[in-house]
Amino acid sequence: MAFRRIVISLVLVALGAAACGGDDEGLDSGGISIDDPIGAPDTVPGSVSADPSSSIDQDPSVVKTATVDVDVARNELNSAAQAVVDLATSPRIGGFLVTSVVDLDAGYGLANVAVQVPSTRFEQVVGELGDIGEVTRQELHGQDLSPDFLATQTRLHQVRRQISRLLGRLQSSVDTVARFDLRQKLNGSREDLRNLEQRAGSINAQTAYSSIGVSINGMAPPVPPEKPAIKRAFATAKSLAIAIASGAVLTAGVVVPIGLLALLVYLGLAPVVRRFRPRLET
Repeated sequence: MAFRRIVISLVLVALGAAACGGDDEGLDSGGISIDDPIGAPDTVPGSVSADPSSSIDQDPSVVKTATVDVDVARNELNSAAQAVVDLATSPRIGGFLVTSVVDLDAGYGLANVAVQVPSTRFEQVVGELGDIGEVTRQELHGQDLSPDFLATQTRLHQVRRQISRLLGRLQSSVDTVARFDLRQKLNGSREDLRNLEQRAGSINAQTAYSSIGVSINGMAPPVPPEKPAIKRAFATAKSLAIAIASGAVLTAGVVVPIGLLALLVYLGLAPVVRRFRPRLET
């Protein structure tokens, strides 16, 4: 029986050495030193704060999106699309362009611009779109990931503490079987830690920037407003007066020359008629 236990212990030691590949030299397979247990909550490099609620109250994890319709004059379509891009990518905002398409053949023209802006500047950018044109439609959406983020942070805190405890037990243990079991648990905890850190990073990536889609519609020139009835009547009377005056001028331009010509003819023929009148009477 003693010999059998020795053989089993040797086999377990060999398996542990193969699985952990040099952990006894001070660095385990997860990259965490046994001599310096950096897997503890406050010492894991590149991790978020150990306090699972520290960042939640200050910066809620919300995925924000907006869809905005803006009307501008047709000849301002290109400049309006560029204005959206300039606003989002300006140094004071710090966003970036995703897509920008301007189509001048669609009716009076249409442009679609999609940008990403820091979530802290989301409301500011949406509000300033009203300076580019007339906002006719606006949809805002928010998906709150704060509960998921808080649960992930809490679990991260727990897993880091567990890794720290396992490392401490592994340092103090001299039993081969116990050390093998501790290393198996340690590897599983490290895998959980990597998955949780990836999840936390994914949530941060989703909430760091917000999406804004802007549809810019080119509009026809505005129709002049209809004048009141009294103004229309006055305009009609004015038009008639102008027409009558124009007719009078035209008539005078025809009648007066004819009258002058007739007068000249009469004056020219009057002496001749007086000379031959006596003869005609006899």
